[in-house]
Amino acid sequence: EDRVVHIYSRQGEVYENLPVRRFGKHKAWVNIMYGCDKFCTYCIVPYTRGKQRSRTMEDILKEIRELKEAGYREVTLLGQNVNAYGKDLDQDLTFASLLEETARTGIDRIRFMTSHPWDFTQEMIDVIARYDNIMPYIHLPLQSGDTDVLRRMGRRYTAEEYKALYDSITARIPGVAVSTDIIVGFPDESDEAFAHTLEMVKACRFDSAFTFIYSPRPGTPAARMEDPVSPQVKKDRLQQLNQVWNEYALEKMKAYEGKTVQVLADGPSKRNPAVLSGYTETNKLVNFTGDGVKAGDIVPVFIETAKTFSLDGHLVTDTPAD
Repeated sequence: EDRVVHIYSRQGEVYENLPVRRFGKHKAWVNIMYGCDKFCTYCIVPYTRGKQRSRTMEDILKEIRELKEAGYREVTLLGQNVNAYGKDLDQDLTFASLLEETARTGIDRIRFMTSHPWDFTQEMIDVIARYDNIMPYIHLPLQSGDTDVLRRMGRRYTAEEYKALYDSITARIPGVAVSTDIIVGFPDESDEAFAHTLEMVKACRFDSAFTFIYSPRPGTPAARMEDPVSPQVKKDRLQQLNQVWNEYALEKMKAYEGKTVQVLADGPSKRNPAVLSGYTETNKLVNFTGDGVKAGDIVPVFIETAKTFSLDGHLVTDTPAD
């Protein structure tokens, strides 16, 4: 799945009613809101996409029920900051209540992204823990493990608050996987600040991370900040960070070896048509062999080998293999 967001805009107009994203006949992405009110200093979204506008719960649930009737197995609720859902509507709407209502539709798998740690409530954690069809996978962008850098990013939480939330999520949701986003080389990031990010990664041991070197977006406050840090230092930091998170990710993956997991099959793998691929509940990519599986089936797969970015296995059948 590519994570590139295309913004179609012409002279300040933003076309929000973009084609609805579907994958095959079994996975769909459902927008629950547009825009964002957060104004992180490095981000252009609030300027290009405007204020946060939530769709009504009724509308969203209607779309999800229709998808379920059409045979879709998985929906991903999308928003720039899904946890702030409903704050702009008058009703007493929260993302936790939307998640719960979505779970009650009975669709097999529910995911959501992206979460902002600032709005992540205990109620949300409880709902995710309570429903089997809400996948135990949370994308929780850290951005930096240094409180001073977080303040300059406008993230509205401290490193300590992030860690407390992370601990609460992993303690309450059985078998949860957490992925994150991290920016290195934010303007004037010191060696010490970067060391704090590494410490946080070592403390959290994320399942995976999307890592970036900061690049200025014209028109954002961060683009005007002084930045004495050299591009080479930033590159070195990214390399160091990737080495660290890859080690922990591999460790997390290795824990799946010898286990049977439920995989939603996407169909034959791109590289090898004899191999199928799909995702576990915790959003791990699995390549597996087996007969009679079609896209959209949820099947048990025995994991033989783990790599940093994927798992290899075979379909579990009732009849023991010869």
